[in-house]
Amino acid sequence: MKVDDVFNLIQAVKQYILCLKSKPHQHTCFASDEFDEKEFEERLKSSSMLSIYAVYRVLQIQLKYIFGNYKEAVDLSIQMKPLFSELMGLMPYANLKFYQTLAMFKLIEQNEGNSLQLKRIVKANIRKVKKWKDHAPANFSHKYHLLEAENLRLKKEIYCS
Repeated sequence: MKVDDVFNLIQAVKQYILCLKSKPHQHTCFASDEFDEKEFEERLKSSSMLSIYAVYRVLQIQLKYIFGNYKEAVDLSIQMKPLFSELMGLMPYANLKFYQTLAMFKLIEQNEGNSLQLKRIVKANIRKVKKWKDHAPANFSHKYHLLEAENLRLKKEIYCS
């Protein structure tokens, strides 16, 4: 990892934090007067460390979910599939699966998108998080239990959640 790669990662996290702090109309992207998002994305894509570009995309998914842009969060998470290998074994991959699943729950609840396909991905993601929980409960139990509770809620099995 080069210094430029570390700088890019720090810049992505900084923009994420600024988005969290910004006015409501600015939550949908990382761009600002001082930050050219298009140029930044191109720089990340051309970097030798594509994992930093992948982390940046996960941060975007998280923001989209947090601020209610569920369809955009799901679409972006599906577009990221070619980058999954860059994140394997890293916590951002788990965060991707977690937020992807939460956003898919919202789309299923709102009857948007292909419900059957979304439910298949949700089921696979929950299985994955359960496996991680079994191996690292301190890191994943809370995520698994939240996903499982949401899954039961959508199935109207509230008495179990």
